Amino acid sequence: MSTTKLTGRISLAPMIDKTEPRFRYFIRRLFPEIHLYTEMTGSGAIIYGQHKRFLDLHPAESPVALQLGTHSPEEAYKAVFMAREYTAQQPDQAPGFKAPDFKPSGFTEYNLNAGCPSDRVQNRNIGAIQMNDPSLVAEILAAMRQALNDSQDLYPGRPLPEVTLKHRLGIEQPSRGIDMTKAEQLYVFLRRVAPFCDRLIIHARIAILDGLDPKQNREIPPLNYPLVCQIRRDFAPLPVEINGGLKHSEQIAAIWPQVDGVMLGRVSYEDTWELFRIRKRLLTDGLLQAAPNSQATISSRSELVRCYAEYLEQHPSDQSPAAQIWPILTVWRGLPEARRWRHLLSPPYPAELSHDRSLAAVQLARRAHETIQELEHRYPNAKAKAQERET
Repeated sequence: MSTTKLTGRISLAPMIDKTEPRFRYFIRRLFPEIHLYTEMTGSGAIIYGQHKRFLDLHPAESPVALQLGTHSPEEAYKAVFMAREYTAQQPDQAPGFKAPDFKPSGFTEYNLNAGCPSDRVQNRNIGAIQMNDPSLVAEILAAMRQALNDSQDLYPGRPLPEVTLKHRLGIEQPSRGIDMTKAEQLYVFLRRVAPFCDRLIIHARIAILDGLDPKQNREIPPLNYPLVCQIRRDFAPLPVEINGGLKHSEQIAAIWPQVDGVMLGRVSYEDTWELFRIRKRLLTDGLLQAAPNSQATISSRSELVRCYAEYLEQHPSDQSPAAQIWPILTVWRGLPEARRWRHLLSPPYPAELSHDRSLAAVQLARRAHETIQELEHRYPNAKAKAQERET
């Protein structure tokens, strides 16, 4: 177990096709205190060399956790060790920007995904289906820990990353005769795996592995926050972080004292500026400590868009302009001329944009910055009106 107990943490959930480096940088500028995660990364993708895609870190992102999906303790060991080798070679500083309290240590946490309900991963014995095999989960966590210990000489003087587990409250799959939906069954699982991890991150729903897709599994099974809070009491001092359905500052402030952390998800891209309001509420209520040197914090939507445009300019990509520009799509959500804002950032794009994908994305971001400056000038009370939704 790590010697440092993390409490009062807020984090952003690992999300496929969302929490890639661009989006993580974008969120870090808006919310310096938030703990970030990669997308779920298969152990095979790391072992067989897709390092740049899955392991590249911008120094401004730190702290970042690598979430691993794997069915094998042996592959887990190799993937974690190789990730440590790769990130040990990455630069410590980003030109022109230093992250608040940045400590160049690669990934600061290695997380095992035992909660994803996707058919694609459960057919490879990855994700939520692993809750049916707590001994396998324990072995994988132990292998991850061993890889961290064996690679620690690559990071002299730096703290050992944590090993954490993200899971559901249970699983149900009638086609395989699996019905692990009772609290007693969950506690059997937890007692087996808890000694091998530093933190539990619990999505407060069960996963139904027959008949529901991942989106439905985020919405249909009912939330059970009281059970997560009970687990936190029963397994103390092991930190327990809650995930699922938490989108607004009042919800988060209410549950904050009952858990050791709150993990946000879809709100980050469905209503991005809500993160600004959440941060402000937590800091104002004294529930969150401001990051050191947090002068890098964004204070306006236009400033956020400007920073993102600069990032795109410094990090050329061959992805489509739409794939590069999407993080700022909901920055002006719910405000006057929101439709104009979405239209500006959505294809089809004007013919005069560059045929170079990277340059076209930068052009779009620059136009977006000019537009949002105009909107903020035209609607000076927009910020106040947005804040009214919070109360």
